[in-house]
Amino acid sequence: MTPIKNKPGLELTDEQKRLNASIASVRVGAEHAIAHLKNWRITASRYRGHLDDRFDNVILAVVGLQALNDRLSDRKLSFARFKNN
Repeated sequence: MTPIKNKPGLELTDEQKRLNASIASVRVGAEHAIAHLKNWRITASRYRGHLDDRFDNVILAVVGLQALNDRLSDRKLSFARFKNN
């Protein structure tokens, strides 16, 4: 679905504005889901950088971020959901 566009010199009615807002609320959820999927796809692919000292820094950063997540978040990293596959 696409929102209703404003025609030159005319204002949208309240009903048209509500329709556009409802379309936008659905679209933003879809856009966030697509962005999240793309982010995980990039993360899951092979490492494309140089395999010198930068790779060590990437590993240290990932470990540090995971430790921070474990300390501050109620959502812990778990591979239990993957064991059934």
